[in-house]
Amino acid sequence: MPRTTDAAVKQIISTDLNTMPFIMAASLFVTTYLAGSGLPEAHLAEIERWWAAHLVSIREPRTTRKRLGDTEVAYQTGVLGTGLQSTFYGQTALQLDSSGTLLTMAAAAETPPKPASFDVD
Repeated sequence: MPRTTDAAVKQIISTDLNTMPFIMAASLFVTTYLAGSGLPEAHLAEIERWWAAHLVSIREPRTTRKRLGDTEVAYQTGVLGTGLQSTFYGQTALQLDSSGTLLTMAAAAETPPKPASFDVD
């Protein structure tokens, strides 16, 4: 059962999308990884809300357009890293997790593989 609502998510991100699919995915992640972390239910609901907004932001990237004379440039704003760190909304979810669980998972996912090595005799 989700801890947040479409209306709550739309308080922090402007979208015409039905956010329920994003809420359901965020709820699954929060329940799986944070339900046993000792965080209060209200805290989990807030993390879930920001995580859902993060998923909406990935689906509907924010674009900024700049024009100078006849030239116009459009670029995606808010892309800051990978995973939850790639959007302002995901970064907020990470900061709200005082257990550090999500940050630990993000760090583990971004650990580069060790380079291959071999010895020649």
